[in-house]
Amino acid sequence: MDHVDRALRPGSLSGTVYNDKEGQANGMLELAFKLATGGSVNEIALLQGKYIRLPYHKVLKEDVDQYLN
Repeated sequence: MDHVDRALRPGSLSGTVYNDKEGQANGMLELAFKLATGGSVNEIALLQGKYIRLPYHKVLKEDVDQYLN
């Protein structure tokens, strides 16, 4: 996100979206664990029965610091 910081602060970039890699990894782990331990995918909130969706997080100049950590 360093390149985003260099573009957001001076204003050459109005905003961007955070790719929630931690949330994606957690969703994949939960799915894999359920399947590996005999659980059902119906126990997981899947979109259309097959997608794990996470909300986008808008990143603006004012809040870029919380995403840099």
